[in-house]
Amino acid sequence: DGGQRRLHVASRRQRQMWIRDRADGQITNDGAEEMFCISDRTASVYLAELTKRGLLERKGAGRGTFYVPV
Repeated sequence: DGGQRRLHVASRRQRQMWIRDRADGQITNDGAEEMFCISDRTASVYLAELTKRGLLERKGAGRGTFYVPV
């Protein structure tokens, strides 16, 4: 699966985010912060990297932004 190949180079936390996102259907920046006890900036970077790799798709804008699996 292409997603699995792209996920291979992701960090452990990014892999866990992607797995949770696939199970729940979506993830938010706040959800990622709470899940891993990480800063807002770190959650944003992780989600942006997963989006750039084609594993997540960004939906919404501002505080309503969430990410869904591709």
